[in-house]
Amino acid sequence: MKIGTKSLLFGYHQIFIHPLFTFIGWVKLYGWRSINIPILLAIFFHDWGYLGCKEMDGPDGLFHPFAVTTIFGYPLPAESVTEIRWHSRHLSAKYGKTPSRLCWADKLGLVIMPSLLWALLAYITDEGWDYMDNKHGNDYVTAEEKTLTGLIRFSRKFQISIRKEIP
Repeated sequence: MKIGTKSLLFGYHQIFIHPLFTFIGWVKLYGWRSINIPILLAIFFHDWGYLGCKEMDGPDGLFHPFAVTTIFGYPLPAESVTEIRWHSRHLSAKYGKTPSRLCWADKLGLVIMPSLLWALLAYITDEGWDYMDNKHGNDYVTAEEKTLTGLIRFSRKFQISIRKEIP
């Protein structure tokens, strides 16, 4: 099974846990009144493009937001698609776009997720090593040893780093 699929099923991007923290991040940043059906769809489905990806941060993983424009054969609303497409800071920069609001809610979700939970999910799927290896020049913090404890320390450093970027 490819790492992107593992991440969605039982890793960091798990299809219920990750959207829950992203939803909490959205509400903290934008309030309850900003929630509508397209936003809920974007929050729930924004990382489903990782399905079948060989690497989380490799070429196929980078373009995961473009893979989610239809769900179960039905097109998502335009507002959902816009939020999803530009929720990646790196992809937004590559195309000269401003990151969407979902980008910051997604990042805040990572910040508020307990480090131990993130580390356990990333350890189960081995995706944590991809993030620490930083093979594709992303702005991640320095790696730790390849243990569960190392992933916890890495997560805490990354949370501090990413918190500084959230508007």
